[in-house]
Amino acid sequence: MQRLLYRDVMLENFAVMASLGIIECFQE
Repeated sequence: MQRLLYRDVMLENFAVMASLGIIECFQE
């Protein structure tokens, strides 16, 4: 149970980081 929660948090963090990275790429 806790492992799935940890995985979801990692995926969410990855999605946020990817979104920020994409925004930075477009800003250049």
